[in-house]
Amino acid sequence: PRSTLSSSSAASDVYKRQVSTQSTGVYCSVAMPAETPEERRARLTSHVAAIDDFAVVFISKSWCPYCRVALQLIQDARIPDIKVVEADHLFGTLAEQAEFMKIVAERSNEDRVPQLFIEGQYFGEYDDMVKESAEGNSLTDKAQAALAKFVEPEKDWGDEDAFDLFVLGGGSGGCAAALAAKAADPSLKVAVADYVTPSPQGTTWGVGGTCTNVGCIPKKLLHIAATMGDTNRIDADSFGWELPPASHNWEKATASVQNYIQSNLNAGMLENFKAAGIVYYNNKASLVDRYTITMEGVEQPVRAKHILLAAGGRPTVGNFSGKELCITSDDMFWLKSSPGKTLVIGAAYIALECGGMLAGMGCDVQVHVRSMLLRGFDRDCADRIGEYMERHGTKFVWKATSQSFVPGTEKKVGCHYKIGDTEHYEEFDTVLLAIGRTGCAAELGLENAGVWFDSRSGKCPAACERTNVPNIWCIGDLIQDLSLIHISEPTRLLSISYAVFCLKKKKKKK
Repeated sequence: PRSTLSSSSAASDVYKRQVSTQSTGVYCSVAMPAETPEERRARLTSHVAAIDDFAVVFISKSWCPYCRVALQLIQDARIPDIKVVEADHLFGTLAEQAEFMKIVAERSNEDRVPQLFIEGQYFGEYDDMVKESAEGNSLTDKAQAALAKFVEPEKDWGDEDAFDLFVLGGGSGGCAAALAAKAADPSLKVAVADYVTPSPQGTTWGVGGTCTNVGCIPKKLLHIAATMGDTNRIDADSFGWELPPASHNWEKATASVQNYIQSNLNAGMLENFKAAGIVYYNNKASLVDRYTITMEGVEQPVRAKHILLAAGGRPTVGNFSGKELCITSDDMFWLKSSPGKTLVIGAAYIALECGGMLAGMGCDVQVHVRSMLLRGFDRDCADRIGEYMERHGTKFVWKATSQSFVPGTEKKVGCHYKIGDTEHYEEFDTVLLAIGRTGCAAELGLENAGVWFDSRSGKCPAACERTNVPNIWCIGDLIQDLSLIHISEPTRLLSISYAVFCLKKKKKKK
C-alpha cells in the first residue's frame, strides 16, 4: 500500500512491520542461530520491499554527504512519508551492506547511493535529483515534476497566534535548539516543554535532561572524585607524600555535585530562556495533531508551525523478577548514602562507567557480564578497559545470566543467577541495572500526528533530523540508530538552521 498522506495508517502499518524485527538493545541471554546464505539474502531482501510498500523511497548511507544534500532538498519540498533506507544503519558489516546494494541494483542497475524510487520505479541517483549552482543547490526540473503529486500544500496560518517552534524536551539538545533558533532570529516565537517523570525509585530533576542531571555532568564530577582516590592510594607514596589511609564521604561529594547542578546549570538554563524570550513549560506535553500540543496542567492546547522532538530516553529495566528492588543510572547520583557493595548488571559503557567510578571511591563492585564488554567497540580497547578496571578493583563475573532479585537477609538485595547450569546467590547493598536505554517517543502522542516510531525502542526514523511529517523534526536519543548528547548537539545545529531557514522564507513571502 502506498500513501501520500503523513497521517496514513497504511504507511504507518508498513513501517511497523519493517521495524518489528530490528534489535531493541534489550538485555537478553538468548543465543541467535547462525544464518544460512539463503536466510541472509531473504533478510536483506525484506528491506528492499520498502520500494514497493512506500510511494517515495530514498536509499542512502548516513555518512554520505551527497545523500544528505539530496534528501534535504526533497524534505524541503514538503514531501511526506519518505521512506529512508540507510544501509549502514540496517546492517552491521560492510559485507552485508555491499550485498544489500547488489540486491537494490537488481531493481535500479545502480550500486551507488543515493537512489530514489517513486511508486516502485527507479527514478535516478544524485545527478538526477540535484541541480548544483553557485547560488545553491535545488531539485532538478525532472525531480520536481516527478514529486509534484506528493507535495503537501503550505499551511496558511493567517493571523493565528502560534509558536514558530515548539520543543518537546528540555535536555541538552532541546535547550540548545531553542536557544539557537532565537539567536538565529530573535523575532521567532519559541517554547520548550520539559517534564521529568519520576523513576521507579522516585528520582526526578530539573531542566537540562539526562546529561546535565543524571548523566555526563555528575558522572564526570564523581569520576574526578574517584581518580583523586586512586592518586592517593597508588601514586602519592612514590612522589614522597606520606598520607593516612583515605576514605570517601559519599554524602559530601554528592551534595556538592547536586548543588552545582541545581544552582548553576538548572537555574542558569532557566535564566537563559528568560533572557532569550523563550517560553518555558514545566509540564508533560504530547501531540494532539501535527500542529497542536496539549500539556498536563495547562488548560488550553497550543499551536506550533514547527515541532522539534527532543524528549530523549530513559534506562531500560528489563523483565527481571524483583526489578523494583534495583536502581538505574537515573537514581545513582541522587542516592542519599553510599551504594556500598554494588552489583552492576550490564557491560556497556554506562555499566562500566558507573562500576569503575564506584570502585574508585572504595565500593565493593561486581559487574555481571553476559558475553563481552562494550559490544560494538574496538575489541583491543574494550579488553584493555576491562584489564584496567580489574587492576583497579572492579570484579567481573563472566557469563552470568538469569538474574532475579529478592529482599536480602543481611544486605538489601539478594541476587539469584546462573553461570552455565550452576545456580549462585549473593547479597548486595545496591543493584544497578545498566542494560540499555529506551526512547520516550511512545509517550509523546506521535500517532496522533502520523509520525512513524518504533514502540519497542521508543525511537523515530529521522534521517537528516526530520520525521516523515514535514513540519516535525527530531534530534538526539529519539532518533532510531543514534543516541546521546554527542549526536543531539551537532544535529540540533543542522536541524534548527533548516527550520529557521524555512520560517524566514515564509516571512519573506508575506
